[in-house]
Amino acid sequence: MDDDEFVQKAVAAIEVRSSSFLANRYLAFMKNRTREAESECEKIQQLILEEPYSSLLSERMPELHEMMRTATLDTFRELDFRLRSWYSTPDLRKLSKLLKSLKEQIKILHKRDYLSITPKLEDLALVNRWIQRFGVRHYYRYFLIRHTSYLSRIF
Repeated sequence: MDDDEFVQKAVAAIEVRSSSFLANRYLAFMKNRTREAESECEKIQQLILEEPYSSLLSERMPELHEMMRTATLDTFRELDFRLRSWYSTPDLRKLSKLLKSLKEQIKILHKRDYLSITPKLEDLALVNRWIQRFGVRHYYRYFLIRHTSYLSRIF
């Protein structure tokens, strides 16, 4: 039996995104990336809150100093500050580098840490062609295609 005959006898089809096969590996990678970023945030926070950096930050940006003083693993994601660069002394240069590193780690925490299951328009067009050609219902993860007339309206 060739592919066309086989498909014509189908009652329904399920579309599976290739990325769904990698979901567990992706989830593990993202959890690890998040843990590393949180760990780096804590290390940088400790360095910034030591002298002479704590006093320098308190003088130059008291609000940021207070945010750094009260930040926890749960609140690092919420931290947002304008990055300043100071070059007049070695300690200020080091403080600027620490803040830049912290900002980079916070940026990692802001990134999406889940896979997207949104079907692409090209995927829907392919499903539509299969429905038109073979008349087989398709189920696309959470996206149910019941009638080919619905797809015809969006294409």
